[in-house]
Amino acid sequence: LYKKHPYEKDADYSDLKHKKITTIGNNEHDICYYLAKAYCQVGAYSTALYEGICFKLPTFIISNLYCADDVCNLLQGEKGVYTVESAAQVYDILFNKTVKKPNKNLINKLWFPVNHERIIKTVTKIIKNNQ
Repeated sequence: LYKKHPYEKDADYSDLKHKKITTIGNNEHDICYYLAKAYCQVGAYSTALYEGICFKLPTFIISNLYCADDVCNLLQGEKGVYTVESAAQVYDILFNKTVKKPNKNLINKLWFPVNHERIIKTVTKIIKNNQ
């Protein structure tokens, strides 16, 4: 299953059909629907990676793709996060090693509970900076 990024709506991935990979657009379901059904996730630079970590999905970051450096620097070495350069590496980890899931520590590092005062302070600061 390959979920297109919102900016890829017109992209043609017909070559994936030959590999029995289904491509889906952006109107079928939101990303959380697919993350809840997934076993793991693979990506390079997407906020969906952070969302998938909240679903405790083993996360594979393809480090040699555009902009992956930022994600690698933030997540490298974290439990349940694997830096890879090829599909063969993903396969090897999935089928030949014990796959770990991200833990609560990583989730808390990336996401924090809603704090109403912090939201008001941040929005106020944004408004002031844009006046």
